Amino acid sequence: MTGAWAATVASVQLIAVALAAPIRGTIVDQVVAVVDKEVITDSELLVEARVALVAREGEVGRAIAEGELDVDTLLRMRDYLVNQLLIANFIRRLGTVTVSEQEVDRAQQRFMKIFPSDDAYRAFKRKYDVPEPTIRSILRRELRNETYVKERMRSWLTVGLSEAEREHRAQESLARWLADLRRGAEVRLLGPQGELELQ
Repeated sequence: MTGAWAATVASVQLIAVALAAPIRGTIVDQVVAVVDKEVITDSELLVEARVALVAREGEVGRAIAEGELDVDTLLRMRDYLVNQLLIANFIRRLGTVTVSEQEVDRAQQRFMKIFPSDDAYRAFKRKYDVPEPTIRSILRRELRNETYVKERMRSWLTVGLSEAEREHRAQESLARWLADLRRGAEVRLLGPQGELELQ
């Protein structure tokens, strides 16, 4: 066996051993959910969760968003995001709800005012790697969803009930509708065994 041939054989053997060996390394990101064909990674969930907490829960939400997000909060926000994507997909198919740039601008201004200063807002974006276009995209989707849900809820409200009863009926109807959307979609969530499980 010539020296060149021996070197080639040795290289092939090393590659074979490397391919057979278990892959070790650090997980940089992982898929935590799939809604129809839309993939949600761990890093995307963290960004979505922090923006939604601030936008929806104000000062209290900002305090949570700027801390370490615990498992319960992440699971709650994952379910919230899945619902948001289900509604957004439904609306996209209808093609009837539009949101203007001015509405998004106003939503972004409200979002920014939750922070004590412009510097605090910029620090939030920098620390959690949340680009401005991402914030606007999330706010746009939430505005569109909220507009559609409010219209739909009007048809669920019954005349003659108290405000509390009407709100209760509307929330029950919303929960049933979201459950129907889930049944009509393919939703997979990361399970305890580290595999995506069909819901």
